[in-house]
Amino acid sequence: MLNLTTQVPDKAWRIMAATAMAQNEIKKAAGLKAGKRCTNPVYAYSLSWSLDDPVDRQEMERAVKQSLAVLGFAGRQALIVCHNDEPQPHVHVIVNRVHPESVRADHAVPAMRVDGVDYPARRRELSNDHLALSRWAEAYQKRRGQEHLTPKRTANNQVREKGSFVKDAGALSRSAYERLAGDAGALWRSKKTILAQVHRRREAERKNLEATHTGQRAFLYDEKEAQIGSARAENKQKFRPQWAALFRRQEKEKADHERQQSSFFFRLRPAAQRTLAHACDPSEP
Repeated sequence: MLNLTTQVPDKAWRIMAATAMAQNEIKKAAGLKAGKRCTNPVYAYSLSWSLDDPVDRQEMERAVKQSLAVLGFAGRQALIVCHNDEPQPHVHVIVNRVHPESVRADHAVPAMRVDGVDYPARRRELSNDHLALSRWAEAYQKRRGQEHLTPKRTANNQVREKGSFVKDAGALSRSAYERLAGDAGALWRSKKTILAQVHRRREAERKNLEATHTGQRAFLYDEKEAQIGSARAENKQKFRPQWAALFRRQEKEKADHERQQSSFFFRLRPAAQRTLAHACDPSEP
């Protein structure tokens, strides 16, 4: 696995698929403009060595990294699968064309120098990538002293350098093509399953977040009510003597007022009676 956070193949291809299918969401989260989606993010090819080539895993990985650079896929997520279903050592490389950081499937391949060979800048045409890969393979075999194993490739590349078109019909066997197509197809057909898993995970995370927020609000509300109740009880206890004193004073004032009123009317009653009698006596002038 290259440029992936896991070394578990089953997790690796799921991460690649999720990256490819969530292009706009990743761009939005990174503050990038959405742009046009890459609709064919899966890219696959294979590398093979001769039967008598004592190639090890380290050399295979080195060759894969060089070939990815030549194809303009440096920094891309890639899953490398080594099979033993053929007598010769070989690997299958499945690449996510969508870059994990820029979230773009660039069509421009910059000029570069790989293993001592200069490659000019070019605009990627997926149907012509095999030409760049063929040139790299020729230089790779020369460095390892094995150019005699593929004289046809060398001859074809010499003709191509002169500007002529050469189609190597035997570059990829039918069985190899079908195997690669099957691997890539199986990966991409699983996108609905991956999307469903991603959706369920996000939905579960959303519900958990909502539950957490609800709990936080409830805790804050209960804390507020508890503090209000405590403050109310404290103030009530604090002002209890003042309220009691005020009540006693007001009650005394009301009682004093009632006594004063009663005494006033009691003294006023005889005078009122005399005045009333005098008014009613006709003998009085």
